[in-house]
Amino acid sequence: MTACNPDCAAGPLYKVPAVVTLNHPVKVCSSSGTRWVWTRASFRFPHGLPKALRGGNAPLNPWVFSSVSSAARQSCAS
Repeated sequence: MTACNPDCAAGPLYKVPAVVTLNHPVKVCSSSGTRWVWTRASFRFPHGLPKALRGGNAPLNPWVFSSVSSAARQSCAS
């Protein structure tokens, strides 16, 4: 996990145990076949977050990949 101070590329890295849950699958259709992709990732931090990653610096939770979901639905709409 990266603290985004001064920015995400230059911030320090923190090793933080996390449990990641992937859900909200959508079907993707292409010439190479059909597959399913996850469009939402939720995080739980069993040991908490370091002080530098709390409050306004906390990571977004959940991550929602709405553009992937929209593109996937359109790919099978033929």
